[in-house]
Amino acid sequence: MIGLESALKILDSLGGVIKWVWDKVSSRQKAGSHQISVPKKTLIVLPSTNKNSLWWHMGAILNEPAMQIAGEVRVTNTTTYKIFPTLSLRESTKMDILTIMSPNKMARPNPRLDFIPPTSTVDLDFHCFIQPPVRKIGECFVTDVTVTDQFGNEHRISKIEFPSLVPTPNE
Repeated sequence: MIGLESALKILDSLGGVIKWVWDKVSSRQKAGSHQISVPKKTLIVLPSTNKNSLWWHMGAILNEPAMQIAGEVRVTNTTTYKIFPTLSLRESTKMDILTIMSPNKMARPNPRLDFIPPTSTVDLDFHCFIQPPVRKIGECFVTDVTVTDQFGNEHRISKIEFPSLVPTPNE
């Protein structure tokens, strides 16, 4: 029986050593994984308070009617990351221009940015087309505006109204 008792003590000690080695290897893998914490909500998106910042009018692409949509939304980056946004409307559109305006519009040499700086508020100006048109001249166009960050988070403003710019007889 003494032999069995000694063997069990040796196995118990060996099990303790194996567990200690396993814990050390496991903790190194976790510490070296280099994963960043991806935020779920990075932006606060609001309609612009600037008068006449949202509108549409009838234009054309290759002589075919198309709605030209123009707008501006105010966006606050709530993170410590630079945010590289994209913007889309609910309707299938071709986004032609998305401009990120610096919080300091008098910035030199250029107030435009490629990203939204951490903890900053900026204006996103956008222009796009919808072809074929989904509204007639004079009708208000209502849609959702979605700003998506590089992490895939969508930040939506629902039911934004784009009034129609109706040409005057002199135009």
